[in-house]
Amino acid sequence: DSSIRSVGDPLATGRHSFDAHTVAEDLTDQRAAVPQRLKPKQTRIARLFVMLFLVTFWCGIVGIFVHVAIFDPPFDDFWGRIGLSLFLIPFVLVGLALIGGCLHTLLSLFNPSVSIALSTGAPCLGSELDVAWEVSGGLRSLQRLNVVIIGQEWCRYVQGTDTKTDMSTFAVIEICTIVEQREISFGSRSITIPVDTMHSFEANNNRIQWTVRVQGEIAWWPNVSEDFAFRVAPSAAARRASD
Repeated sequence: DSSIRSVGDPLATGRHSFDAHTVAEDLTDQRAAVPQRLKPKQTRIARLFVMLFLVTFWCGIVGIFVHVAIFDPPFDDFWGRIGLSLFLIPFVLVGLALIGGCLHTLLSLFNPSVSIALSTGAPCLGSELDVAWEVSGGLRSLQRLNVVIIGQEWCRYVQGTDTKTDMSTFAVIEICTIVEQREISFGSRSITIPVDTMHSFEANNNRIQWTVRVQGEIAWWPNVSEDFAFRVAPSAAARRASD
């Protein structure tokens, strides 16, 4: 796969020398401590199937009530029918919005494809990281490309009798914003993961997630939007302290 090698090789043999920082007790970090290409959190086909399921489920249920309201109304009087019609309007509008979202997702299948490679799949807090991108297919349609790294905390908690879920962003690292076509197709940048943030973590009710987010603007067409998850390991000092 030449396109993957073209992204990975500059990271492996570039101007920096990358050490294999690993966490001994975490085999995932050991396997990830090499230059590698990231996988998107959700493929475009998967998003389309999710939207199709939502549209089918919602419109199927609402369609039954609309059919009853038109052809077999439960109320004989005029105002009862009007009241039922007004009640159904918000549900019909939601169905139309879902259909529009499904068409939007379908059109996005034809967007340019994006590949992301990192100098290591598990960088440490406080370490330098090279991020490379490659865009292929329909490149001329892209007017702007924005790449950022986002750190988010996910938590689930009980409040009274309700279980709630919150997502908060604690880190946004700007990698690049590009408008020149020749720079959009391929490039790389070096950034440093802030040492005063939190490494990746996952438990039943709490998670720390790190993501490379790529967004591309296309006029009169669905924009490119892809998320690529990766792990961030504890800082070297924290690992030495725990040994």
